[in-house]
Amino acid sequence: AFEGELPAQSGAWQYMAFYPHATVNGTKASIPFGNLRTQSGNAFNCASDALAAPILSFANAEPGKTDEGDPVRFTLNRLTSILNLEVKGGDNADKVRYLLLTSENETQTLSAASIDFDISDMGSGLAFSQTAPSNLIALGFEQGTAPDANDINAFFNIMPGSYDKLTVDVITAPRIGTVCRRQALQARRNASLRSARSSVVRLAGT
Repeated sequence: AFEGELPAQSGAWQYMAFYPHATVNGTKASIPFGNLRTQSGNAFNCASDALAAPILSFANAEPGKTDEGDPVRFTLNRLTSILNLEVKGGDNADKVRYLLLTSENETQTLSAASIDFDISDMGSGLAFSQTAPSNLIALGFEQGTAPDANDINAFFNIMPGSYDKLTVDVITAPRIGTVCRRQALQARRNASLRSARSSVVRLAGT
């Protein structure tokens, strides 16, 4: 649930809703979408999970109510895709320091300083900002929550689009290794994409 305060007057109201909280310029929202991200253990972090609702307009209503007097309700739609990497099994219990998601095609952007979209039109115009584009995402973990290398459930918000070569590398304190390589991936808006690996994760010493 979200809470806020509205002016007390009744009359015409227009509501635009999106998540998470971001910089807004007119009807353009900019949500951080950089290449350094964090997760608490194996739990999904929604900080880069852009959501937007259809605009709602009412002609004669109390604050927070529809014209019929019902509470205003928003249906939020996910604008990005979620790539879910799961690694299970093996005897390597080293704590993970980072997971690196990399597009081996350096012209394919995975992250930028922000993603920008129009909150008045269901997130239309979704695009990377021109600042700090990168072909990788480094996922770290909050202090004390890093998973073991043989028990990983990681989530990457990525933009909808086609990706021809994606690699995920696991970095632990003593070792680094590749656990997943996808030759082609089609990411659609509001999609959840899953790559699973149940066999032993083999990491080469550095």
